[in-house]
Amino acid sequence: MRQFLLFCVSGGLAFGVDAGLTQAWVSLAGLDPWSARALAFPVAVTCTWLFNRHFTFRPQRPLSLPREWLLYVGTQLGGLSINLLTYAVLAALLPLVARWPVLGVAAGSVAGLLVNFLGAKHVAFADRA
Repeated sequence: MRQFLLFCVSGGLAFGVDAGLTQAWVSLAGLDPWSARALAFPVAVTCTWLFNRHFTFRPQRPLSLPREWLLYVGTQLGGLSINLLTYAVLAALLPLVARWPVLGVAAGSVAGLLVNFLGAKHVAFADRA
C-alpha cells in the first residue's frame, strides 16, 4: 500500500510538471497544445522516474540508468495509451460521459494509473535476483 500511495504522489507530481510546462510553452513560447504536450511529457515522465526510483520502489539491484529509464518510459506509454483509449471509448459510447467529459478523464486516469503502477513495479523496478 505504501508503494501505491507514493506512486499516486508521483502521479500528482507528473500532472503538475506536465500541465505547467504545457501551459507555459503555449502561453510563453506560442507553441500549439499538441507540440507543447509532446515536449512536456518526457520531462514529466523523467521527474516521476526519479521520484519513484528514489522513494517509491528503491530497487535493490538497479539496472543501468538508461535501460531502467527506457523500461519506465515504456510502462508509462502503456498507461497513457490505456488512459486515452478508455476516455475515447467511454465518450463515444456513453452520452453521460460525452456531456460530462471529466468522468471519462477520471476513468482513463484510474485505468492508466493501475497499468502504470503495475508496469513500474513489475518491469522497470522489478526485484532482480
